[in-house]
Amino acid sequence: MRRILQFDDQSELTPVRDLALFHNKDVATVDTGNDLSHITDQILFRYYDLIRNGELTEAEILSLIEEFSEIEGLSLQPSEIERIKREILEEESPFGILEPLVNREDISDIIVAGWDKIYAISDRKIVPVSIQFPSHSKYKTFVDKLLYRAGTFCNTKKPIADGAIKNVRINCIHESLSQGGPYLTLRISRFSSVSLKQLEEKALAQAQILEYLKCLVLIQKTVLIAGEVGTGKTTLLRALANCIPHAENIVVIEDTPEIKLDHPYTRYLLTREANTENIGEINQSQCVWAGMRMGMNRIILGEIRDAKAAEAFIDVCASGHSGLSTIHAKSAQEALSRLCLFLSRAQKFTDEQTHMRQIALAVGAVVHLNTCPVSRKRRIFEVLEVSPGFDQPYKKRIIAKYNFKANGDFSWEFHGSLTQYKNEILDLGLHCSWLNR
Repeated sequence: MRRILQFDDQSELTPVRDLALFHNKDVATVDTGNDLSHITDQILFRYYDLIRNGELTEAEILSLIEEFSEIEGLSLQPSEIERIKREILEEESPFGILEPLVNREDISDIIVAGWDKIYAISDRKIVPVSIQFPSHSKYKTFVDKLLYRAGTFCNTKKPIADGAIKNVRINCIHESLSQGGPYLTLRISRFSSVSLKQLEEKALAQAQILEYLKCLVLIQKTVLIAGEVGTGKTTLLRALANCIPHAENIVVIEDTPEIKLDHPYTRYLLTREANTENIGEINQSQCVWAGMRMGMNRIILGEIRDAKAAEAFIDVCASGHSGLSTIHAKSAQEALSRLCLFLSRAQKFTDEQTHMRQIALAVGAVVHLNTCPVSRKRRIFEVLEVSPGFDQPYKKRIIAKYNFKANGDFSWEFHGSLTQYKNEILDLGLHCSWLNR
């Protein structure tokens, strides 16, 4: 007779996979026979305090297995000991059998469509992998534990969950909404800390374009970063935010924690979903208005997702607080159109001309990111300056544009000398060679 852990109904309750929660609960008893997974569970339960920090060496784990086998009178073959050791190592890692994929530098996303259907995305192409979970029930247990470590849960009352662990953003769709699910998607940020120099080395853009964007940040202009999924919007945002002088105060607002800055005066606000009683929601716009009362100099909104958030962000930036944000769009012009659409939904009794003027007062430039269809690399495709117009709601000026050829050659057209912010850049003592061309 062997002891194993008892689990609650995971379809309705918050996951309770963390073994620490079971120290004061009764456990069921079953005959494990040769089921090595049950033996692994017992070892994890008995030596939880030693294993939970994930700092044991493989030799120390083998020592625990030998000690447990001796106490319980088990006779394990070398292959069985090796499997138990591997399962314990997977338990230590929050990503379990997905850990090798998470650690691969060429993979940006991991998609799990079922216990035996795992895919990876590399250079924006789906690549099948040979890894799979032992069974559907094992996969569900893994998902619950992963979400628990990310500070969230997923059940029939909350069928869509988002969270993050370190540099990995997690999205889960409950099996009640997904055929063969739950569905799990991991988005991996490959830069623990990112600088414009690193992005230059990755050929996101040429040095002069990145220097121009840095100048916009230093002269306190709001920069909006547009692009489709997986084009590097958040990465560029983080690099630009790290250019903000350390004498300034930053408030970062996100739905899931992704933006970590190397800045001493940064505070982070997270939105919150309503609970099962439909109360307690804190949305993006509420966080933006809260930021106004927090003595901040800069506001960073992870992504503009809805009308209220757009209205709040534009209003704050137009009133003198410069910011950074991202928006899903296929071009710089489409980003402006989407902002205008958001404002029309939030301000139903004002016309389009008014919305466009608001945007021109708030946003200094729009940067469009995309993936080059030839090289499959992320590039800055366009930089568009925006300013209020006299006989029109706003004026647009193309500062940079990406060009590529089928043979792989690429280049940028850069017209930094045409910037409307030339005097402000010079007044701050920023002397750039491209200003005088």
